[in-house]
Amino acid sequence: MENTENNQSPKFAFFYMLSLVALAFMAVSTGMVIFQIINKRIIDVLAAYGTCYSSDALKFAISAIIISAPIYYALAWQINKNLFSGDLKGESEIRKWLTYLIIFISSIVALGYFVAIIYNFLDGELTVKFALKAIAALAIAGTIFSFYLYEIRRDVVAGAKDRVLRIYFFATLAAIIIILISGFIFVESPNQTRLKKLDQETLEDFNSIKYAIENFYQTSKRLPEDFNALIKADLIKADNIKNRAAKNNFEYYILGDNKYKICADFQTSNKATAEDCYDSWL
Repeated sequence: MENTENNQSPKFAFFYMLSLVALAFMAVSTGMVIFQIINKRIIDVLAAYGTCYSSDALKFAISAIIISAPIYYALAWQINKNLFSGDLKGESEIRKWLTYLIIFISSIVALGYFVAIIYNFLDGELTVKFALKAIAALAIAGTIFSFYLYEIRRDVVAGAKDRVLRIYFFATLAAIIIILISGFIFVESPNQTRLKKLDQETLEDFNSIKYAIENFYQTSKRLPEDFNALIKADLIKADNIKNRAAKNNFEYYILGDNKYKICADFQTSNKATAEDCYDSWL
């Protein structure tokens, strides 16, 4: 039996190492979903770096959970199945070392989260947001540590059906599903994301036209009569005046000697949004 376990040691090591990677992705992404929901629902007028809502962060977190969660739970089931059958011994060095490695890596990730949370609080984040994020981080870290500390201290594993492990398994799985569904509720649809990207292209062309008009005015001391004057002056290209999203052209009006107006149709609105940040984690 011992020889069988030695032959399967690479397989068990693979199970533990891949479960560690999947757990790291799942835990961090779960925290990201919760944090972004908090950022979305509780808007801070200061919009400090790293404390505002980011749809990109939420979409990344949802994607990571969809991939990592099934892998982690499938591997956890396989590991416990082999422990139950006796193919993997409870006193196995692989089990002990890699379980403690999982606890160690999880500790590093948790420390990073807590440092970032406290830093944002000291940097002016709202107290209620700090409290909710701290509670979420404590819940995630506490669940991981308590599970693996309990798991490594189990004396009898072969043929033993552990009720506590079943509770951990199904309770955390239910929590992950609820958090994932909540993320889908708050994240924008793929179509909405596409429309925003089209609007971003429209805005870039809008700015190109604006700079071309200003450049023309500085050179000629007058406003151009129309877009054709800018094209002839080689300040913009014909494609720049086409609004590809709205399938029409930009509109240009002269309001005075040095006043003008550019009009364009956008597909979405940026009013009443809390998204204007760079940090994709917190």
